[in-house]
Amino acid sequence: MNGSSPAAWNGIREDRLMFGRIILEVKSWNAIVDEFIADMMNYLAALGLRPGLLVNVGKDSLEYKKVVL
Repeated sequence: MNGSSPAAWNGIREDRLMFGRIILEVKSWNAIVDEFIADMMNYLAALGLRPGLLVNVGKDSLEYKKVVL
């Protein structure tokens, strides 16, 4: 990351890469679906990272899922 924001870093925007090692994906759907988990696993594999966090704000209450490679 070069500090220029918002920029792409290996295809992942800096606002999704937290502390240089955790991917955060925020969705607004009625549920966290398998497609979102698969996308997160692809992002993690492409960047050589392990933890990712999916957050869904589309329901009445916050829903989240930790994804680890």
